[in-house]
Amino acid sequence: HNTRFVAIMHWLTLQPTTTLEEAIQLLDKNGNGFLPIVNEQKKLLGIITDGDLRRAVLHKQFDVDKVMNTKPVTCNYKTPIQEVKMQLKKLHR
Repeated sequence: HNTRFVAIMHWLTLQPTTTLEEAIQLLDKNGNGFLPIVNEQKKLLGIITDGDLRRAVLHKQFDVDKVMNTKPVTCNYKTPIQEVKMQLKKLHR
């Protein structure tokens, strides 16, 4: 199996100018724990997770572009699932 079945999903996205309140509402609506941050050309700039949002509230940082992860691990739709699993294991060691 590869990641094609995941890649065809329609993702809600945020822009760097999205408010923290809007990000929380969309993340709650999305229900998967993270949202991609894209520019106007739909280029991936980063991601924001529910954990990022909790930390932002605790530290009173209310700009999405200040709390997003700007170096997310990515793959393309042809990447085998086993390779993705290995990359994630390396990341979390």
